[in-house]
Amino acid sequence: MKKEVLPLYLFSFFMILPLHALFPLLPLIRNDFNASYSQISIFLASLGLVRLLLAYPSGYLADRFNQKKILFASGCLCICGICFMSFAHTYVMLIFSRVLIGFSSILCNITILSILAQIAGQRKGAMMSMN
Repeated sequence: MKKEVLPLYLFSFFMILPLHALFPLLPLIRNDFNASYSQISIFLASLGLVRLLLAYPSGYLADRFNQKKILFASGCLCICGICFMSFAHTYVMLIFSRVLIGFSSILCNITILSILAQIAGQRKGAMMSMN
């Protein structure tokens, strides 16, 4: 494995971590926001919907702009989303934070995949499977 891909794998891991780390907290979130199970389902589904809708525009951004700047921006967006989620006092703000985290994660993942595709050479399958 090339040395330049390890930071990409680690960055991808830390970007995806907050997406799934809150699953044990869902009962607390439901109680704090007095949310129904359907509202919690919408909260969880909003991430997937955003990732689905913004995958193509994220790929366009990854092709058009400096990839290091995009990764930096996606990290900043993720931190902002986590901060919004931490200080959310309404259900709408909670959804907004989840959407922001979803956008930052798809932007990060698409950019990392495009970087890996450029440097993989003959080992594309192995490098993509690591991601």
